[in-house]
Amino acid sequence: MGTNRGNADDVLYPRKRSGAGAGHRAFRLKEAVRSEMVQRVPSLSRCSAALVLALGGALPVSVARAAAPQSCLAPQLDISLPPGAEWQTASSALSKHVHGLSDLDRCARVSVRPDGSGVLLKITASDGRIANRRVDSVADLLRAAEALLVLPPPERPPIAAVPLTASAQEFPPPEPPRVSASQSIRLELGIGGALRVGGGPVYAGGGLAGFADFSFERWLLVVTARLDIADAFLNQPTPMDFMMESSAIGASVGRRARVGRVNVDALLGPCVVIETQSADDGNREVSGAAADFRLALAFRVSGPRSSALRPFVSADFDASAERLRTRKQLDEALPRLPWWSSGVAVGVMWGAR
Repeated sequence: MGTNRGNADDVLYPRKRSGAGAGHRAFRLKEAVRSEMVQRVPSLSRCSAALVLALGGALPVSVARAAAPQSCLAPQLDISLPPGAEWQTASSALSKHVHGLSDLDRCARVSVRPDGSGVLLKITASDGRIANRRVDSVADLLRAAEALLVLPPPERPPIAAVPLTASAQEFPPPEPPRVSASQSIRLELGIGGALRVGGGPVYAGGGLAGFADFSFERWLLVVTARLDIADAFLNQPTPMDFMMESSAIGASVGRRARVGRVNVDALLGPCVVIETQSADDGNREVSGAAADFRLALAFRVSGPRSSALRPFVSADFDASAERLRTRKQLDEALPRLPWWSSGVAVGVMWGAR
């Protein structure tokens, strides 16, 4: 019993001894400690490896989530409008129009800034390209924004030619092309008072003037009519109870130009002038009528373009080549008929802007 207790005490509390026995016991104690540490190291290595794999698997997911870009819902609008009633609804109209479009660049930026009587539209695409357009009306602003924001259709791969085996009756008829609102024909109507002078001999008169326009983009087809209620000669004596009336109807084609906030129209076309004269010289009553074919040139200014009902001012000139060569007279007691006339009309017109 004493010997065993002594051996246990030597293992737990080794004492310094001399000789080979003490050295052998110290060597065995070191080997036991080293073996226990080696057995614990693999466990620690396996835990570290599991931790690294867990972190490595979660890291790409986090990085992928952070790198995924957020999709754009709609273009960014930055709108500043000039003062005036015509631009009051431009902001809401542009926002509603843009949000109603499909296949547009939803990451684009839209900027609207005042520019004189109109606005400057600036579109910055998602790829960095920039386009500027100056417009003078709300309708032009909507059309320009749509044209710059809508993306082109994707390119389709070429389709190999296949020989047709079915008859033409098996295929439905092609759909007719659609005409947009900007390319449709618009109607404009106008009426106003007019003053007129003519020559050969000189006369003056006044009455009414009207027109109907059919406009397609910048081109015009116009039907005009006028009625001079009373005409009087200025440089020639006339018989007693002399009266003269004239009227005209014509058709012309023209071109419209937009200058600032107004429309400027130039028109050219033929017209037919009908003139009547009557007088009573005390001995007999004379009267007569004649029709004359003339070429007419006219200019008209109307505005503001943003209003459907707007004033206009027009000036025209017509001349007869036949009467220039041969003067016409209805009766010897009546004055000669004029071969040219020119007039100015002021009134209101209604129609497309």
